[in-house]
Amino acid sequence: MFPSGPPDVVDASRLPRLQPATVSVTFDKTISHPPTHQSVGTSDDFMATITKAKYLTSSIPSDRVTLSAADAANLPAELEGAVIAKEGKLAPKFEYIQPMRQERERSKGYQYATEAAAIAGSTCVQFEGHMFDSGLLDNVLNLVESHNGGFAVIECQVRPNFNDADSQTTSARVSRVIVQISMDTRGELDKILRKIHELADLTPRAEANVRELPEYCQGKYDETLRQIIKDGAGMSFSGNISVHDAKERKHIVCLGAGLVSAPLVEYLTRDPNHSLTVVSGLPGEASAMAQKFTKKNRAVKPATVDVGRDPRAVAALVAEADCVVSLLPAPMHVNIAKLCLDASTPLVTASYISPEMQALHAQAQAQRIPILCELGLDPGMDHMSAMKIIDQVQAQNGRVVSFSSVCGGLPAPEAADNPIAYKFSWSPRGVLMAALNAAQYRKNGHVVHVPGEDLLTAAERVNFLPAFALEQIPNRNSLPYADIYNIPDAKSVYRGTLRYAGNCSIMHQCRLLGLMNPNPETLPATWPELVAKLKAKKSSLRPDAEAFLTWLGLDDPSALVDPSATCTIDAFCALLIQKLSYLPGERDMAIMHHEFGVEFPDRRREVITYGDNESTVMAKTVGMSAAIGVELILRGDVQSTGVLTPTTPDIYPPGLARLEAEGIRFIEKTRVVAK
Repeated sequence: MFPSGPPDVVDASRLPRLQPATVSVTFDKTISHPPTHQSVGTSDDFMATITKAKYLTSSIPSDRVTLSAADAANLPAELEGAVIAKEGKLAPKFEYIQPMRQERERSKGYQYATEAAAIAGSTCVQFEGHMFDSGLLDNVLNLVESHNGGFAVIECQVRPNFNDADSQTTSARVSRVIVQISMDTRGELDKILRKIHELADLTPRAEANVRELPEYCQGKYDETLRQIIKDGAGMSFSGNISVHDAKERKHIVCLGAGLVSAPLVEYLTRDPNHSLTVVSGLPGEASAMAQKFTKKNRAVKPATVDVGRDPRAVAALVAEADCVVSLLPAPMHVNIAKLCLDASTPLVTASYISPEMQALHAQAQAQRIPILCELGLDPGMDHMSAMKIIDQVQAQNGRVVSFSSVCGGLPAPEAADNPIAYKFSWSPRGVLMAALNAAQYRKNGHVVHVPGEDLLTAAERVNFLPAFALEQIPNRNSLPYADIYNIPDAKSVYRGTLRYAGNCSIMHQCRLLGLMNPNPETLPATWPELVAKLKAKKSSLRPDAEAFLTWLGLDDPSALVDPSATCTIDAFCALLIQKLSYLPGERDMAIMHHEFGVEFPDRRREVITYGDNESTVMAKTVGMSAAIGVELILRGDVQSTGVLTPTTPDIYPPGLARLEAEGIRFIEKTRVVAK
């Protein structure tokens, strides 16, 4: 606290160095009158706060106060909100200080080839808004750093909210920050500036105004790189910020070392303060994964554990983790979640929330941990990208009257070189089992039910990408998403899965033959023998399906059934992964397309399409999205607890921003259809 009220600017060089289990609070113990601008209520409220602060610190002669852990726990709310560091680490709202310090050290040795390059690749950007509570500044700095850029905070004015005693209202005052951003070329700088504007749009809580300041320092950006200090009211970062240099190390446990785990491990171990244990039940799989990253000096270690059969070993791993991410089959997630609850360890999965998982919601809330589910590609990125548009529409007093979302992971056209135009970038069993699920959706106010045995026959052609021959089938139960997405007025709600045309018909024939039977049984040694035992005859199939099975080699007497398979669907999956895996150099892709029917108060109707750029969303997004969920939890950005989906403002704006930093971006188009 200060005698004449909180200043607009705090000199960071004056902040004290904190020791573990202490809190530093700076104020004048001789305060006798309230400040001009208050953030604590009435004058009486303020004096009560100061009285309590005096009581806590009356035995300490210095104006700068270091409290014990016990006294710190009893701080008034007004002082607690001002604590920058506690127990040797930055408070979540002030974590942006650490990258500023790191960048300052890095910029000491940052040199351009010529002065012209320094000017061409640098600029100053002014941010005005609620930069800190919203997390926008932190996300901007992360974005620049992730693109190998440099930054320096030149000026920072943090203005507290104040109370109007007459109207008994609180007025929000915006903060002002000027950041110099340095890239190699002006072209790269323009790209990062566009992304910063988009990031601001994705963070409506910031109410940010972002603008470039070409006149700042008359273009002499090399001077601001050497001397980051401003006269007047600006904050100086040329002094030392007295908090512990090292971030608290975080440990992640990744259950699963299969097809989608590598992007997750790569993303999370970029941070040198992260260590990770990758777990697999297959001998050698986890070690092979870990070896890829230890060669790059990443802190990755393997563990060979049969997660389904050794819960004690899994519990020991979970207890050591700050966060667990499960990339295992969905039926295993509930037992993993229960172990996480026992250890009060957050969990992230990429799978849909089952009723059994939802039943753990209250317990997770009681344990004050998030169990963040449905954070992959579909589900996951579809949720986040849909909520972005829906929140924007509702902010303009619009109503979403219809919603359609389709997504599919597919081979790139040049790799779709087999009879079903499909290859597997993740578990074949998951793909096949999804094709057996019943589905329902709403169409023009009527509920449509599709039984599981008929799902593959419900395929319909779509034409939003004319260059591709695509079809869609409904994806599970779409009805709850009217509530999840807060679009109660929507007369049509549909979520679907994309495939190349003709795929669903052939796979339906395979189901009729019996190749998707999950019941345990003793299997013969060869495929011709197994086909002979199936409930239908291969000769009864349509010609395209019969040709596909011949292409797979089911007629070959030397084609052996996987000896580890205990049911027909597992044997079929083993054959599919053998025949339909991606070859080195082949590309896969993901196509996501949302369509919103929107009505506005002026009776204008629009159709908004979002995400139909097939070249930007790659199959790495399952692991990448889950990794971003882990990162948000470890940073303290996920504010809710319980069983969650990524549909809330604390998750989807930074999630989409981080995906964009990885080159995964959506395109939005709007078409006015009536007025």
